[in-house]
Amino acid sequence: MAIKVVLEMFEFVTNELQSNKVSISRVYPCFIFLKTKLLLNIDNYKYTKQLRNDLYDSLMTRFSEIVKADLFQLSTLLDPNFGLSAFDPSEHSSLKVKLKQQMLLIKPVERKEKTETLNSFISSNYVLFENVNENICEIDDFDSKINSYLDLVSRKNFNNALDFWRCHEKQFPIISQLAKKFLGVQASSACVERMFSIAGHIFTNKRRRTGVKLFENLVFMKLNENYL
Repeated sequence: MAIKVVLEMFEFVTNELQSNKVSISRVYPCFIFLKTKLLLNIDNYKYTKQLRNDLYDSLMTRFSEIVKADLFQLSTLLDPNFGLSAFDPSEHSSLKVKLKQQMLLIKPVERKEKTETLNSFISSNYVLFENVNENICEIDDFDSKINSYLDLVSRKNFNNALDFWRCHEKQFPIISQLAKKFLGVQASSACVERMFSIAGHIFTNKRRRTGVKLFENLVFMKLNENYL
């Protein structure tokens, strides 16, 4: 029974992250879920202790450092389904700082050390914006907007991140730009791998003379048949 429970946890996370419509914002919460479950009630793993240890070691080796990257943490923070709820309270201050740094890349504060400050932020940045020198604003506004956003998502449940940012784009114009960039990254490459698999079934030895345009259209139609 214990083995079944352990494997079901990993099956759940695998199915959760391999969907075409799942954002990278769910990677960090799934990592915390597995880590917590494997550490919870260790005595229950009496007959599967080695399996539990191997899975835990593998999880930490493969993901513990990766999920600390800004891309994973900020995408979770910008997902209204999670906000700060997915993080330990000790991490909240540093996450707000990271979000403010990203906001500065879009609308830098007008001050002498602006260039040096931005260069230090860009070194660990995953998102680049062309209008980095436009629309100067006050840094105090960043703090108020961040706090307003986090307070809003902590008080209400928002099932659809896309609908949330569509409705609150004008209220949080800078943060919404970051949300579009970060939440647009998919959680895994599973959908791309499925696309190559479908393409392989279409472009067979019997259809090797299929033109490029026809081939592209056939793949597109197969991938989008539910919407056609």
